[in-house]
Amino acid sequence: MEKNNNSIWLKSINPKEYKSIEHNLRTEVCIIGGGITGISTAYYLSKHGLDIAVLERDKICSKTTGHTTGKISTQHGLFYKYLVDTQGKDYAKSYLDVNIKAMNNIEKIINEENILCDFEKRNSFVFTLMPERIKAIQDEVNITKSLGIKSDFVEEMNVPLKIHGGIKFENQAQFNPVKYVDGLCDCISKKGVKIYENSKVTGYKRSNGLFKITVESNGKEYNVLADKVVVATRYPIFNFPGVYFIKNYQELEYAICAKVNDDISNYDMYLSTDTPNISFRTVLQDNERYLLVVRKWKKNW
Repeated sequence: MEKNNNSIWLKSINPKEYKSIEHNLRTEVCIIGGGITGISTAYYLSKHGLDIAVLERDKICSKTTGHTTGKISTQHGLFYKYLVDTQGKDYAKSYLDVNIKAMNNIEKIINEENILCDFEKRNSFVFTLMPERIKAIQDEVNITKSLGIKSDFVEEMNVPLKIHGGIKFENQAQFNPVKYVDGLCDCISKKGVKIYENSKVTGYKRSNGLFKITVESNGKEYNVLADKVVVATRYPIFNFPGVYFIKNYQELEYAICAKVNDDISNYDMYLSTDTPNISFRTVLQDNERYLLVVRKWKKNW
C-alpha cells in the first residue's frame, strides 16, 4: 500500500493541463473555481453560445472534487425528515426533485458526450449498528415514501455487517468525478470556453455595469472584465454580500482506498447514521475493484 495522501481519482488519469492567464481579458461570463460546480456551470452556459472564462487557482479538480466519494445520490443521510420538520414538506419535495433532476442530467451528459468515467448504477443504503437508531431509520422511510421516493426498510445488506436496520434507495449511481470533469473540460474547450489554471482571483468590484476581477498569475496581476460572475469555489472567497465566513465550518474525515481479498463486485453504496459515520463504496480502477472507506466526524440529522 502506498503511504501517501494522493486521491485515487487524481491518480486515475493524467488530466489535461491548462495555461495560466497571461493577459487582461474581456468575457461575458467569468467562472471562479474549476471543480465540478464551476466546470458544470461552464458546460451548461456554453450551450447558449456565451463567451466564458474559467479561473482556477490551482489545478482543475485538485481540491474538493478530487477528494469526494464520487456518489451520485438523492440520499444524504437521514435528511428528509429533518427537512420536513424544519422547512416543510413542499420544501423537502423541491429538494428531492432538483436532486433527481441533477442525477438524471449527469447520466444524460455522460451518454451524450461519451464520457468514460466508470459510471455505474448502484443502490444506496443508510444504516445503523445501534438499536436505538432504528426509529430514526423507520421515520425516514415513512417520510421518503410520502415524498414519492422508492425506499425500503431493510434488516440486511449485501456486506458482512450485522445491522439493526437501514433504508434502501434504488437506482442511484457512482462514478469517477475527475474523469467526468476532465470529459466536460474537453467538451467546453471545443466550444471555445477558456480555462485557466494557477490563476488566483484576489478581488473583484463592479464598475460601469461590469465586474472587474483581479487575478494573480506567475507573480503578475491581470484584470478580467465580465458581464456576469459565478463564484464556484469550495468556500465563498468574498465576504460580502452574505458574510458566509461566519457561517462556515470544517469537518474532519479520513479516507482509505484499498484492495481487499473478498469479492466486492456486488457491493452498493453505504453510509452509517451512527457517530462517527462510515461511508463506503467500491471503485473500479484498471479493471480491479477497490474498497473506498471514509470515516466521518459530522453531525447526524
